[in-house]
Amino acid sequence: MLNYYLHAINIPHPQTYVFYNKNEALEYLNDSKYPIVMKSSIGVSRTGVFICKLLKEAKGYVSKAFSKKGMPMIIGPNRVTRNIIKWIKKAIRNPKYARQRMDTFYDILGANPKFYYCLRIFTI
Repeated sequence: MLNYYLHAINIPHPQTYVFYNKNEALEYLNDSKYPIVMKSSIGVSRTGVFICKLLKEAKGYVSKAFSKKGMPMIIGPNRVTRNIIKWIKKAIRNPKYARQRMDTFYDILGANPKFYYCLRIFTI
């Protein structure tokens, strides 16, 4: 949605292509210039983002993204900063925050990814 909004109000942004079909995504990759940035629709913010420098990497990402298993989802405390202690302290101080986060995680786990799954490819 952000891509459509930025385009509508003429704000410069990376060229974005959205694919709902594996074959269409693979066909696009054959004619692409590399590197490209790919992001699955599962996850938020930086999760699911991959920079592909080679066609082989890109095809592997697309195959995994459109497989029955799909891309792995990152849930719970931020694993990049590995600060689970900080998250637990915050959850103890604010049980409402913890409950909201857990509800979100359960919604993600229970969602049917085939219903809304797509793959976004950005040109650099």
